[in-house]
Amino acid sequence: MCIGRCPTNSPVKFRGDSGLQDGDSAKTNLTGGFYDSSNNIKFTFTTTYTMTLLSWTVMEMHAKFKLMLNH
Repeated sequence: MCIGRCPTNSPVKFRGDSGLQDGDSAKTNLTGGFYDSSNNIKFTFTTTYTMTLLSWTVMEMHAKFKLMLNH
């Protein structure tokens, strides 16, 4: 589900605009992105967690990754 204005070419016609006033009380624009599994968590949080975990693994285990790349 879109956060903000849904594109007019969206194949899911029964969904509409969402979260257009999110962040108004803090004078911050929080529109954009997608909901993940309708849990009201923006998809970017899931992606950010995954990238952080993968990056952290490479930083912690760089020697083993280097060995793997040499083979």
